[in-house]
Amino acid sequence: MREEVSLLILGGIVLDPRLGVIVDGCVAVRDSRIVWVGGRGEAERRFEAEKVIDAGKGVVLPGLIDLHTHNAQYFLRNWVDDRLLALPPIWLTMLIPFEAGLERRHVKASALLTMLGMIRSGTTCFVEAGGPHPDAIAEAVAESGMRGIVTRSNIDLDPGLPMYLGTEEVVEANRRLFEEWDGRGGGRVRVWFSLRELMLDTLRLVEELRTLAEERGTYLTIHLAEDTVEVNWCLERYGVRPVELLFRRGFLDGRVLASHMIYLSPVEVGMVARSGASVAWCPMVDARLMSLPRIDSMLASGVNVGFGSDGGIWCNLDLFEQARVGRAVVKASSNSLYHDKTQLDSWTCLRMLTENPGKAIHMRVGRLSPGYLADIITLEWSSRCPMLPGDPVESLINHSSGLQVRNVVVNGEVVMEDGVVKTLDEGRVVEEAVDAAEELGEMIGELRSRVKAAAGGATSSSSPSS
Repeated sequence: MREEVSLLILGGIVLDPRLGVIVDGCVAVRDSRIVWVGGRGEAERRFEAEKVIDAGKGVVLPGLIDLHTHNAQYFLRNWVDDRLLALPPIWLTMLIPFEAGLERRHVKASALLTMLGMIRSGTTCFVEAGGPHPDAIAEAVAESGMRGIVTRSNIDLDPGLPMYLGTEEVVEANRRLFEEWDGRGGGRVRVWFSLRELMLDTLRLVEELRTLAEERGTYLTIHLAEDTVEVNWCLERYGVRPVELLFRRGFLDGRVLASHMIYLSPVEVGMVARSGASVAWCPMVDARLMSLPRIDSMLASGVNVGFGSDGGIWCNLDLFEQARVGRAVVKASSNSLYHDKTQLDSWTCLRMLTENPGKAIHMRVGRLSPGYLADIITLEWSSRCPMLPGDPVESLINHSSGLQVRNVVVNGEVVMEDGVVKTLDEGRVVEEAVDAAEELGEMIGELRSRVKAAAGGATSSSSPSS
């Protein structure tokens, strides 16, 4: 008698950072967990499934994990042009004031549109980097079928800053968010605590949220070492650089997911490695706004690094594109500095999309292994991107995109089947998002005008809504 399972994904090339390549493979799922991975022929003899997904001649992968995104910022898309970006710090002059002006319904509409984009491009789990109305983001996670780590935007340094609250109020707001939402959606919604930025948060808040995370058995994420202004501010205020400040005070450890991490000294790279903290690198945004990263040095030092998108304002949420851009950035840097063309190979990129971020979020995700949560995607090849003989991982990293994703499984449930999202009404999500974006146009235009006025009208007259 054949063994009963809830789902079989049959066929395709099964790719996993640990298992390697299985041609014409199979992944067997029972309820929310993977129970078996192997060849198609053996699976058909061994298992009886309630549901079967035929991967054909495509690819079967662990679901991609986005370690750093901003669900509430999608409606800023098309408003922040290159000349506006040249007026730093854009996060303080534009992004955070924008978030402060959002109502809960705006955040919900933005989050659903963001999650729709993630599902369609193969992302099954994300870490929210700190948003307004986090309960709306959590609610969207529960509805979308995704797995999401929700955090609140926390600012307590200066009463003149948007979204400021006193330290005690911030801690209490995070405690309430955790108690209300952690574990909801069948365990798909998790709550962490976010430190927005050292220039926005007191060290007392860092300590309080770290203590709260330890008490609740959860984790922290922080924007760190992302701006030269931040480095100089820390040197002037504390006499040390940002990473060194947190490391020496015992705040940088395995509970921390640090995002961006561009401006690191060699000493700080060693500190990150010794701390056990993980790093979320956002290649498109970091290359556009910041500088060349020390990814090769961090990886060589044993730092756990994964990819993030940083939200729909900057890109299309496709982590395959993030990996491709990231690979090019690292190779350009290592080749020009050291004449080393081997950095950030395709298998490392695959691990940074799947296994590494699974470790960073402390969940059994990111691998196609028995006992791991069944977060799985399939891609199809087409005339636009055919699978040719050779290394399928090279093909995946060099040529694939989220447009090829056909099936998405989260927690053992089919979220997208044959290109159709089953958990969300796509038309309604898009319609409500467009309405919200149009409603917010005047507010965003006023923000742009204030930034331009403060800079003496330095932006181009040809930029949108100028």
